[in-house]
Amino acid sequence: MQLLVSQKNKLFDLIVNQKMSPSQFEIEEIPSEEIFKKATKITYKEHQAFSFLIDSRDNNYFCRYSPASDRFEIERITASWDILLAYFKDWLNNLSQETSHDDKWKKLEEEINNFDFKFEGTNDQFSVLEYEEVCLKIDVIKDKITLINLPDEQLTKIHADLEYLKEKAKVLGKLDWKTLFVGTIVNFITQYSLPPEKINSLINLIKEVMNQLLLN
Repeated sequence: MQLLVSQKNKLFDLIVNQKMSPSQFEIEEIPSEEIFKKATKITYKEHQAFSFLIDSRDNNYFCRYSPASDRFEIERITASWDILLAYFKDWLNNLSQETSHDDKWKKLEEEINNFDFKFEGTNDQFSVLEYEEVCLKIDVIKDKITLINLPDEQLTKIHADLEYLKEKAKVLGKLDWKTLFVGTIVNFITQYSLPPEKINSLINLIKEVMNQLLLN
């Protein structure tokens, strides 16, 4: 749905009232799902997946926006412009909340990714001595991880994951192996929804053992 200038101005004012900057947003006309018509899309520039689409459905206002309060995306239909504005305010409120929170999973991955591995910048394969060092450190992790008191199922899984990492170190380049290592640990934490204290214990253990890997 194409908007009047006065309608666009109202959206502008609502953004300002939310104490956000209109420069953080992009407004554009895009093809509507209804043939030969236009829709209006407001996108949050810093996160392109977050947007508010205004279109028409059977002479009603239709909107699709992300984020919603309890899900990533939601659709609404109303005959009232004022109710559409209420949906827009709801979107801005959700957007403000989501963008004010740290992505803990992303921070976790970054933390593991920043371990002090000593092979940055090269994707050569491990030498025989380097491979032996990788295996030795993984065996140390397997031995010490029992101190975290993981349930048997989780302990069995992480042991299998670590053995898999040893096997892949035979064939992968160093940087590819590091990427696999990071993904494996993050996936394990995600799969079992580990509580914060166990996440911290696991991360500290890995830091202790894996930092300065291949120091020479």
